[in-house]
Amino acid sequence: MINLLIDNAFKYISVFIYIYLIYWSGINYLYEVWNYWGFNYELGMNIYNSFFICFIFIFIQPIIPSKLDTPSSVAINYLYYIVFIPTIVLTLLQVNFYEYISELIALCIGFILIVAITKSSRDKLKLSIKNNKETSINLPNNFIVFFGFVLCFIYFLFTKSSLIGNFSLLDVYLQRELGAANSAIEGYLQTWFIGFFSTGMIALGIVKKKFIFTLMGFSGFALVFLYTAQRSVLILPLLLILFIIGARIFKDNFKAIYIPLALSLIIIVFSLSISEPKDYAIDGNVLYFGAQNLVLFRLIGVPALLFSQYIDTFSYIGHTYFYHIKPFSMFIDIPIDRAYLDSWPGLGYIVSEFIYGDSENNANANFFASDGIASLGGTGVIIVSIILSLWLKTFDYLTKVRHADVQFFSIILLSQAFFLSNGPFSLILFSFGGLFWLAVLFLMNIKFKLR
Repeated sequence: MINLLIDNAFKYISVFIYIYLIYWSGINYLYEVWNYWGFNYELGMNIYNSFFICFIFIFIQPIIPSKLDTPSSVAINYLYYIVFIPTIVLTLLQVNFYEYISELIALCIGFILIVAITKSSRDKLKLSIKNNKETSINLPNNFIVFFGFVLCFIYFLFTKSSLIGNFSLLDVYLQRELGAANSAIEGYLQTWFIGFFSTGMIALGIVKKKFIFTLMGFSGFALVFLYTAQRSVLILPLLLILFIIGARIFKDNFKAIYIPLALSLIIIVFSLSISEPKDYAIDGNVLYFGAQNLVLFRLIGVPALLFSQYIDTFSYIGHTYFYHIKPFSMFIDIPIDRAYLDSWPGLGYIVSEFIYGDSENNANANFFASDGIASLGGTGVIIVSIILSLWLKTFDYLTKVRHADVQFFSIILLSQAFFLSNGPFSLILFSFGGLFWLAVLFLMNIKFKLR
């Protein structure tokens, strides 16, 4: 009993330390350095939003999966600590936070539904793992992943060779423009290269203990970074490394509470010295401040900020009613203000034009904002949460019935959760392998017979 009380107290203390550090970085970094992007945190916390935060996390924290032992529990914990908590905390720091309360409540309801709907499939998978430790585990066909990776790597290496490495870390936007896909097909190929083939190679290498596969997977991410200068591409392989190290160290006792502890440590490390981007070279450590930008601004700050900015945008110009999702957008007339016809159905470009007056920038947001808020506001958040939970539930179910390797598909769903924190669910399903990984899992261990 005492051990249980100590364990629960440790969980709450760890989470609230993480919450405080997000608050601190919002006030001392995001507001001070990136205020012009919309981080209007002049008031800080007051008694009302502090009470709201405490009430939410005291109620929700106990239902979050406590171990990273199934694919869905890995995805849920990532979305909880990287999307849900920063969105709640930083949105409540906004000067006009009271305008977003109904959507924040919908976000809480949606997340509770995700956890509740997936619970039975998680429990059944864990019971299956416990009872069938000697059963052989299955993996996807090596040839499909390997062959696809090699083809993509060769294609991008030769077609983008003139762009590789020709940029400065202080000025990456021109490189991003030059490295952008030249066609829709090339765009899909690039997302599949990252979301399916490179991630698949890393997962196969780890599970099958083939270092060359893992190295090849990391080289895929490195190649895309070298010709696009998209720093966020570097986050996922680093994230996978941390997860794999944790899984190897803690094995069957890989607790989710290690996530806020690790994130808190990372925030502390990258808060030791704060500098504006224009002063990076002057202050003498471009790599440190670049990493600070990547972690505090891009990983934590931007997903939370865009939640409120999507509310501001689509509550004014009209909601999309899910018509922005292909193929609906190809046949149905634009449901929002026709002033944004040229950017339709690119929600990120529409938000960027509405908020910043710049239709060239893509303000891509997590699926709660891009699929939920943009479509139907708070109601849309609840709808997409239910759809996501069914997708996660299917992953756990198929992992169980196909006797699939849990660690492999946990790595895969971690990568899918990463993409969900930066893009719409519909895009992840069709462009980053969300549906294809399900198909691979469904077809595993099935033998087709010709009569």
